[in-house]
Amino acid sequence: MNVSQAKRHVEEALNHTDLPAHAELHVQTSQNPGRLVLTMIVRNPGVTTGGNFIVSEEAIQDYGAQAVEDAFQRVLTAITNGNLLVLVGDPADLAVLTSHGWSDGHPAPYAAH
Repeated sequence: MNVSQAKRHVEEALNHTDLPAHAELHVQTSQNPGRLVLTMIVRNPGVTTGGNFIVSEEAIQDYGAQAVEDAFQRVLTAITNGNLLVLVGDPADLAVLTSHGWSDGHPAPYAAH
């Protein structure tokens, strides 16, 4: 799987997912370095929160749908649990998924424990 295919995979999953009315998910790719960027924005009364989960090209190439689906599940969990940063500008990067796992220590389904 490549980054463009990963984006389509997330977009297809998003088409079958009911996000809360106050939540948005934007799926973008970046080519330098190659990566998939999942940007969440949640607009609650009085405060807007959000953040980015990023999947590296290496993780996409090595683990394909498994890596992409893990990132998508983290997005859904973050939106549901509300554990996002208050937005005062562009959304901050919350974590990056590489072939070695998540940069914030969250377990990846394929990472050695």
